[in-house]
Amino acid sequence: MLNFIESLSKENKLHIFSIADGNDKQITNNNIFYYDYEVKSGFRNKLIKHTFFWKLHRELFKIVNNKIKESDIHLIICHDLPTLNPAIELKKQYDSKLLYDSLEIYTETINQFFPSVSGLKKIIAKLLVKFMRFFGARREKIMMKSCDKISTVNESLAKYFEKKYSQNDIQVIMNCPKYIESTSSSIDFRKKFKISPNSKIFIYQGTFNEGRGLELLLKSFYKVVQANENIKLILLGSGVLKNQLIQTVHNLDLTDTIFFHDPVPYANLIEHTIGADFGINLLEPFNLSKKFASPNKLFEYMQAEIPVLCSYSPENDLIFQNYSIGEQCDIDTESIKDAILKLSQKSVAEIELHKKMSQKAKSKYCWENQEELLIQNIEYLTMNEK
Repeated sequence: MLNFIESLSKENKLHIFSIADGNDKQITNNNIFYYDYEVKSGFRNKLIKHTFFWKLHRELFKIVNNKIKESDIHLIICHDLPTLNPAIELKKQYDSKLLYDSLEIYTETINQFFPSVSGLKKIIAKLLVKFMRFFGARREKIMMKSCDKISTVNESLAKYFEKKYSQNDIQVIMNCPKYIESTSSSIDFRKKFKISPNSKIFIYQGTFNEGRGLELLLKSFYKVVQANENIKLILLGSGVLKNQLIQTVHNLDLTDTIFFHDPVPYANLIEHTIGADFGINLLEPFNLSKKFASPNKLFEYMQAEIPVLCSYSPENDLIFQNYSIGEQCDIDTESIKDAILKLSQKSVAEIELHKKMSQKAKSKYCWENQEELLIQNIEYLTMNEK
């Protein structure tokens, strides 16, 4: 998303409206203007926000009208379903073009917003999942007809939307990092966490949320250290599961094996990635959106040229069919453990082969290639204004 913002702001004035959730405004220049709008926390407000969004997010429409003083808005871009309805209203008001860049199957994600509820709230949450999958999908199909262009982040999602909503010509613009020529790093994890030179370091970087296989990963490492105590894991990031994961590490007596690192600015992320020996990218496919996801971390590991451990998924499988960049595994503790041990035992020649494959893959899966597609979209839409 940061690369997306940076590319758009090079030649255009960009007004960004987002839910106030503490996200850093990491891209700044004279063409970018940020605005936050708040949604109250709590189960009731989450329920309203993630289900009856087409009513609640009319507030966004009012906020945009109050903040933006320009008489002309040439292009409106929305990145998820809750913002689509107000975007359509703005399109009508300003007679502008609308690009719907759908990053996920939003109607399939409602279950991940209530990870810790129980009792009556759990029953309500389950009913909401059914509600969203039926009524939310119908609303999305109707609203898509008002879009001038629709894009998404991978081929699996594009095929899903084309079939589900009878849409044609959905463009894929992948959310890849920028190409990195050098893979040197000034980050010394061994020194920071007092890890021996002989140890192999695995890294998970990203958000600590449901569906990332993190609890399974920790339990797998409990088995890994029984076979090889010189394999270490760094969890770089933060999220709602962080305290739970810290507690699990203590319960499993893995404090000398698993280390937590605070999030770092995106501009400095890859140099941290390079400080590890292997990257981990696991997905629990508990809904279609997770099943078809393309996690950014896989592309980041490519840019860092470190071998990768990935779970099986349509998008991961497609990459591994063409580039031998590591190992794949099923999403269970035994399979994860075996894959970790297999990677850690590879010879220098085998590791070098994976790195060479990453060098080939990263020249394809980089933002520079995706930026060209984005610019083509923007030029097509703005040059064909009414």
